[in-house]
Amino acid sequence: MLRAYYDIAQKEKFRKRFEGLWIGGQPTPLQGKFQILYLDFSRVGGIGALDRNFDDYCSGALNNFALIYEPYYYPGFEKDMKEQSGSTNKLNFLDWQAHNTGAAN
Repeated sequence: MLRAYYDIAQKEKFRKRFEGLWIGGQPTPLQGKFQILYLDFSRVGGIGALDRNFDDYCSGALNNFALIYEPYYYPGFEKDMKEQSGSTNKLNFLDWQAHNTGAAN
């Protein structure tokens, strides 16, 4: 629910989702202002290869983030993200690009 409230990519859906609720009539100044990296660690998989599963899952989540938020960075951001190997490199790439493009502000 917090994702639906704060996500800038879902800002246009706010009224439909929260209409009739107290929060729908009392939005805070931060509603719809953030890029959200959504992670559901229950989808990582079994413990047999946990480190690999975790890295693969996080890499996929970061690729999806780049797809959703590319308009806040630059054309080709999604492609450049996919070219990064491993979730650590992808996360560092995201951090650098957010600061370099002003998307972190």
